[in-house]
Amino acid sequence: MNKLKNINLFIINLIFGFLILLSYIILIPLILKKGIKMNRLWGGITGNYRIMYYISILITAISYIYIIYRYSKIEIINNKLIYTGTIIFLVSSIAWTLSLYGYFVKKMSVMLISMCLNFVVVGTSLILIQSFLYNKELILKICSVILLFQTLIMDGIIYSISFYKNEMN
Repeated sequence: MNKLKNINLFIINLIFGFLILLSYIILIPLILKKGIKMNRLWGGITGNYRIMYYISILITAISYIYIIYRYSKIEIINNKLIYTGTIIFLVSSIAWTLSLYGYFVKKMSVMLISMCLNFVVVGTSLILIQSFLYNKELILKICSVILLFQTLIMDGIIYSISFYKNEMN
């Protein structure tokens, strides 16, 4: 069995991954208790589009787990990119849930939601750059592209536009 060479990266993901799930478990029910419907949280994305989102999220989660598993096991060249990208991605993911709560419950600006998603994209972009500049493993590159696709296209563009349009109606 190979030892973890980057135990800190693994631990960061365990801690922040737990905090992301905790933010969903605590904040989403608080938003729903205020009478906000789940469709609003989804930005008005319904039907087949939401099913596509579920599939994309599942594929992305598997890809991200693989990315962290591989980077925890291999020697990392220029580890600042992967660590910085990972921390920005994870912290911004928590901030996104907080921004939803802030918008729906505390009446904060809708722009905070998009800002958080933009930072998520910055984090995943750094992970992609790490994979393409300093790694030869094709599967790691593919998983990094999948991660960026989800955060940039699905969340950063499609969700943000749909959410904003849904809320402005």
